[in-house]
Amino acid sequence: MPASKTHITSILQSFSTYLEMRQVSDAVAEDAVLFFVEYLRKKPSLTSWKPEDVVTFAKKSSGSVHDKKHAITLVTQFVTNFPPHQANVLLHQYLLALKHDGCSEATIRNYRS
Repeated sequence: MPASKTHITSILQSFSTYLEMRQVSDAVAEDAVLFFVEYLRKKPSLTSWKPEDVVTFAKKSSGSVHDKKHAITLVTQFVTNFPPHQANVLLHQYLLALKHDGCSEATIRNYRS
């Protein structure tokens, strides 16, 4: 798999971890992922992103997201808090593994900080 596809996959896994930790409903998560994928497809480079880019993209976008407002909010928060660096993606994969292993939310919070 080319590096760019691997990186996109890692970013989406990280975003999924973020949504799971936020405990959003399946419908909201699906809308957020669809919006985020649409946003990533339109970006010429995945080396950086800014919250204002998401807002600008949302204004121009006519995607098929049901709850666009909630999806935009979640993607904007993710983009604000998590730059697209591989180390950050790996951290989120690790945090998701901890959650699946049954670690408490406090333990996961402590590892993240």
